[in-house]
Amino acid sequence: MKTKTALKTLFSVIALFIVVVLLINTAPFDEKLNPEVVEILQSKPMPVAQGNAYFALIGIKTELENNITDAGFKIIQEHIKQQGNILTTPESNNVDSNWMINYQNNCNSKNNNDCLIQLKQQISEHPIDNKRLKLMLSRYQKIIAMPMYRNYQEPKFNIYMPTNQYSIMMKLSKIYIASNYQVGSALELLKILDTDLKFWKMMLNDSTYLIDKMVALNAIRSDIYTLSTLIRDNDNFSELELSLIQTILNPLSAEELDLTESFIAESRVAFKLFESFGYNDSFFDNLFYQPNATLNEYYEQNIKEQKKYSKLSLGSLIDTRTLEKQTAKSTRFNILKFSNLYNFHGKMLVAYSGCACSDYVVRGYDLNNIIKMVDIQLQTKLSSFNKVEQIITKSKNINPFNNKKFDYDSSAKILKFDCLDQYSQCSIKI
Repeated sequence: MKTKTALKTLFSVIALFIVVVLLINTAPFDEKLNPEVVEILQSKPMPVAQGNAYFALIGIKTELENNITDAGFKIIQEHIKQQGNILTTPESNNVDSNWMINYQNNCNSKNNNDCLIQLKQQISEHPIDNKRLKLMLSRYQKIIAMPMYRNYQEPKFNIYMPTNQYSIMMKLSKIYIASNYQVGSALELLKILDTDLKFWKMMLNDSTYLIDKMVALNAIRSDIYTLSTLIRDNDNFSELELSLIQTILNPLSAEELDLTESFIAESRVAFKLFESFGYNDSFFDNLFYQPNATLNEYYEQNIKEQKKYSKLSLGSLIDTRTLEKQTAKSTRFNILKFSNLYNFHGKMLVAYSGCACSDYVVRGYDLNNIIKMVDIQLQTKLSSFNKVEQIITKSKNINPFNNKKFDYDSSAKILKFDCLDQYSQCSIKI
């Protein structure tokens, strides 16, 4: 009798426990959205189109419009009209394949500091006489001369959002610079580099898209490598040329290294995924899932952490990356934790949807260190007595990543350091 009573009591407790767990995971027990989450989800005003390089870059491939800014604006408007569905537009066609095939290579400034040399060779073999290419180069020049870059921000990210023509813009930039390297003076090339650099820095500063910032960093890196080649190829520079070189060699500022705004904007991607998870027909998916609580959890566990990365000092950033590599990702979510019974699915999604934020942040620091090496190259060029081996030992020329001198291969005349971005190579030829 006592055993039966104990079993009934046990089953009653278990049943009550199950009922309570199920009850707290129903809609009435969902949380209110945190003010920070509400702010992220708020609609942003459509940026002005006139003079906006963002719209021009979206419309750069148009065949129907002479005004590429208007073409890009129409593409965005059509996207909004179609409520985020896939667009089929003339801009989706590869109308530039006829000329692009002549300048194809897999050279990337992240992994190669001599892409310019390869492109110069291709231009000598295939002179710029294609009508479409000439049109595209004129569009490139119009875009880099535009006064602003303001991107459109959807309230919630959509995977079918029209994207900028990054690849073709970077290709045009490199072709234009390489073609002028062939025929122009050092001063003319420096002016072109300076103008190109200002455009990419405008994108880096003013865009909220993380991909925009990564593309801009890569393009700036390409410009810096071109400058390195120019310094290597020239023995004498005028005062005006040296002044321009110093301007180009200005490192990225703390504001330009800060990716906080982009991390916040990118959180809309996760919010969109969480939304689609919570509003489907699967009973199992919706069980133990609280939409608002999930967004709040994501903000607390991820966005707050992402904000910290961009505020870290260089030393703290390096230490944090070292610690990350030593921490197993499998320990992020504890299924046995009692508090995880509330919004179990939501918390599990958040636990495995983190951002490799430091991988993005360190690319700006790598670029600044490359700029520092090119400055050392310039010092060597201007010095009558000091050799590279002596110049790299000066305190102002120390590698800030390890507070040691940069590595120098005297036989190959290669100056280098270990990039913080594991997928990059950081070196220049003196």
